[in-house]
Amino acid sequence: MEIPEDFPYREVLMRGRPEHGDDGFLLEHPRMERERRAKLFAPFDALDGYGDALRTKNAVYVDKIRLSPDQQAALDRDLGRLCALYGQRGRLREGGGGLPWVRITRYVVCSDRYHDACGLRGSYVTAEGRLTGADPEVSRTLRVEGEVIPIGDIVRIRILEHGPRGKRPPR
Repeated sequence: MEIPEDFPYREVLMRGRPEHGDDGFLLEHPRMERERRAKLFAPFDALDGYGDALRTKNAVYVDKIRLSPDQQAALDRDLGRLCALYGQRGRLREGGGGLPWVRITRYVVCSDRYHDACGLRGSYVTAEGRLTGADPEVSRTLRVEGEVIPIGDIVRIRILEHGPRGKRPPR
């Protein structure tokens, strides 16, 4: 790394670490591993949450894809089939034993007010699990394992035969 000539502490940086020869300093004060040294200063971190902010700032957001008429028709068919399955099984068994297992991909608009994409772009999120609710008429939402998903944000629905790790969901 090249240090600019006009850098105020250039001389100090160029000197490097102090050298201790036979003065006994290193015997009394052995060098600490970097991880342990970092832990000493962690409570004094003035920028609490800075790492999280950087991660969200570096998130990549995209524009929502426009579905073709054929893709939209297929999505509507899958939604109708899913709601029919929910109507047949969801109300019949308490505890949701007969509820369909689904994987739903939806578009979520960026809500980080500090990001440039806030309200303009978003990302695709996938939810997988039992369909625990379906209201295509009034609230226009589906619920997968309690997570509410607006129908207008859905771009893909897959009705799965098997649950996690290839296990068939209980009927």
